[in-house]
Amino acid sequence: MSDRADEKGYAIIGADKLASAHPEIALQLKTAADMLGEAYGIDVSVRLNGDRTSGGAWLVTDPESPLEVDMGIIVKWNSVRQIREDAETGFLEITAEERFAEDGVDPAALAANGYDGYLTYHAHVGLRSIRVLSLGDGAVKDPFQYVRVRCPSIGEALEFVRECAVVPVPASGLAPR
Repeated sequence: MSDRADEKGYAIIGADKLASAHPEIALQLKTAADMLGEAYGIDVSVRLNGDRTSGGAWLVTDPESPLEVDMGIIVKWNSVRQIREDAETGFLEITAEERFAEDGVDPAALAANGYDGYLTYHAHVGLRSIRVLSLGDGAVKDPFQYVRVRCPSIGEALEFVRECAVVPVPASGLAPR
């Protein structure tokens, strides 16, 4: 599906799937996709993970590839209840309280305001797109390795991608505006 409008210069591929996502994720992924598309002037692919509470907006850097992993922004809804369950069952390698501290979240304050969860954002850059080589820790042998950085907002995730990544060669004809 494409929602390309002539004046936009890019399409959001997969936007039709957002309707089945967690409402907050759908809104945030659409925002991330629009920001990436506007910043680079190339198509953006939106994908949801199986649980529909996380996903990513990815620049279409290789139109022949079904899986874009070069440059994107990941959005995740984190359920306080699920984090606690995962910690209790050993799925998390840290305690729930350590996870909340890492995320800078006070679950009691969330609950007091009627929330069972919170959003997190990550900038994602595949190694073949990294402009600042020190970010890749020299791990250039595996083309599926990446750098993923936690950011406080979609805007800051986009800023990281723009500062630290370059559109890889397959999309060179689709260079940023």
